Amino acid sequence: MSARLFVAALALATITVLPTISVAENQTHTIRDEFGFEKPLDAFTVTLPKDWAVQGGVQWYGRPTCYTEPMKMHFMATAPDGKQWVEYIPGGVWGWGSSLDAMPYRASEGLAGCDARPIVNIQSFVEQYIPTIRPNARITTMRPRSDQAQELLAAMGNMNLQPNQRPRMEVVEVRLSYEANGHTVNELLLPAVLFIDQPAMDMYGGMSGYTTIAMAVGTITTATVGGEADEALLKMVGEGMSPNPQYLQRVGQLYQQRSRLMAEAGKRRRAAQQAWLASRRAAAKSRSNWQIDKSGSDILDIQMDTYNNTTAMRDSGQARAADAMLEQKPWLNSDGESIYMPQEYQRAYQLPNGVYHGTNDPFFNSLETYGEFATPMQEGDY
Repeated sequence: MSARLFVAALALATITVLPTISVAENQTHTIRDEFGFEKPLDAFTVTLPKDWAVQGGVQWYGRPTCYTEPMKMHFMATAPDGKQWVEYIPGGVWGWGSSLDAMPYRASEGLAGCDARPIVNIQSFVEQYIPTIRPNARITTMRPRSDQAQELLAAMGNMNLQPNQRPRMEVVEVRLSYEANGHTVNELLLPAVLFIDQPAMDMYGGMSGYTTIAMAVGTITTATVGGEADEALLKMVGEGMSPNPQYLQRVGQLYQQRSRLMAEAGKRRRAAQQAWLASRRAAAKSRSNWQIDKSGSDILDIQMDTYNNTTAMRDSGQARAADAMLEQKPWLNSDGESIYMPQEYQRAYQLPNGVYHGTNDPFFNSLETYGEFATPMQEGDY
């Protein structure tokens, strides 16, 4: 997902609804980012009932592998008597795909540097999410909020997605009930999740598979001890949450810088890979020229054939040992030639322009990375 998409999701981390409580009874609080940049920055403002205590801020998680999840905003506001509170719970990023449906044991490898979780719709999100944040809660009602989902998706505008990517925004209203300190607590939650679906390569080399990347935009919730959750309060707080435009601009600059650095690093990696492959081809050609430098004598031909036949097994073992020492292994391209790749790769692909790509990513999508279809290569024999 692009930097623009992440910033848009950050800006739309609330459900926009009409306020229902008088402004005179409210107070505006600032949520700050204390450690993400060269100096503390005001990140968000939130409107809450007067005299409520507020704690929270922007948290940086230091996960460079998950490009769209370096930071999260969280706050909790509590009434003076402690019997009501409002909380904004940050979201997360994960992915799943058809290949993991077939091989769920590979989920520990993650997807594109983020977690891999079998959550591809809002219902499966709630089923896994609620027990995590409220272990003893009972879901009393749950209903989709397609109106909220359409509003959020429309507000995000152009997300700079690839032509084969399809966005789905899903929002659900969940009511919970649970016991805490001898009292009954009733809670109302509004989770919002953006799903992005795209076709992916299947196990037969076709494109009938799928990959889904998901971003939980965030969950706003309110709870009441010994009474019903205050829906009007939740609406008022949702309306009163507002990101600081200067802060969003600074986050956008950070993502643009990271995108540029990642693109430059990718170019250097591909150039180094092609240079390495070129050196292997040159070495193979040099060995081939040396082997065919013969006098043309039938006796020498027979001797060479005999030598090749009697040492085939030994050569195979030596080649395997040499490749192990060099931490490389052969792959067969479409012409039947052996292309050597680093031993760490479990998959190798050939692109039409002579580029070879090694990866351990079961969801590698050549269209997304190179803009071209890639052909899977088979491991070579010794």
